[in-house]
Amino acid sequence: VGMVIFGLVADRLGRRLGSITTNVLMLLGAIFLTAASPAPFPDGNRQQCDQFFWWIAVSYFVFGVGVGGEYPLSASIASERTMTKGANAARR
Repeated sequence: VGMVIFGLVADRLGRRLGSITTNVLMLLGAIFLTAASPAPFPDGNRQQCDQFFWWIAVSYFVFGVGVGGEYPLSASIASERTMTKGANAARR
């Protein structure tokens, strides 16, 4: 999901903005995962257990979309920088 969405975003708005957005999504996902700490559920409270499950599921989805978008963007950015440095070195 993240690869397709942020591939299109990077093509339209630029790779830097796409990379920043994916990093923000990963940060938000990590914060949500930390905030959804597994507190002890008194007396087997099913509602709190279900709420905890959904927090974790949504947090992992947000984090996963960010990671999925970051992989191709970072590869293309690294490739472009390598080609640019190689072209500059060949001109010297």
